[in-house]
Amino acid sequence: MTANLQHRFVHALAKRCGDILEVMERPDDLQALTRGFRGLASVALMFGYPAVSEVSRRCEMLCTAALDQKRPLTPFDRARLIAGVVSIRHFGTPFAVDSGVVN
Repeated sequence: MTANLQHRFVHALAKRCGDILEVMERPDDLQALTRGFRGLASVALMFGYPAVSEVSRRCEMLCTAALDQKRPLTPFDRARLIAGVVSIRHFGTPFAVDSGVVN
């Protein structure tokens, strides 16, 4: 994997996180939210960012649990998902990229 592709992935995280947060505004679209986290987890792992993948996978599992139980996300679930997105978004900050925190 080239450093350029990894760099582009990291800088695209903010948009991906924004897209996920937009889906969270539609509480009836839990399947789309699950897919968003699943896709991010897969792509992050492919680009060599296991920490991003792990956080995304945990968020996906939280969404899947709500789907399996046929219930909406609770306020606590939503807070955990937002914390996950904030954590993921951190990996796209210039400090994280320039300091070697990412990768």
